[in-house]
Amino acid sequence: MPPIRFLIHHYEHARAALLAAKGENVRAVLVCAPQTAAFAGVRIAAKMMLEAQKETQNDACALVIDCGKSVGAALAAIALKRVGVYTALTGGVYDMLSDAARKNGVRIENAPFEALDLNARAHWQSACRDYILRMRGNDEAECVLGD
Repeated sequence: MPPIRFLIHHYEHARAALLAAKGENVRAVLVCAPQTAAFAGVRIAAKMMLEAQKETQNDACALVIDCGKSVGAALAAIALKRVGVYTALTGGVYDMLSDAARKNGVRIENAPFEALDLNARAHWQSACRDYILRMRGNDEAECVLGD
């Protein structure tokens, strides 16, 4: 099963997603929302995800900062060398960022993706579990997408 993506906005989102993924034995991808990285800064956003990973002892995950269309945020995330980068940028700017990412051993992507946005959910851990079950095609999943 491919990794399940969760769009997170704060530490408790990250923690809930990682605990649910660990409980369901799936690989999670935490994607820090662009507004979170822009407001708190890339370093703080990365630290939030890394601390949640450490607390939950879930090493079966990937951490990605969504930098939106900010070249500066993407470069800052690449410089950390500890998280992946998602950007909405394309063309020559994306090519330049890809080159910098490759040189720093950082994964970068710009293809659209599906993720559960935890900002619009209550009961984060159960919403994550239900989303995982739904992605597996399991009938036990409650309707979390249409809440």
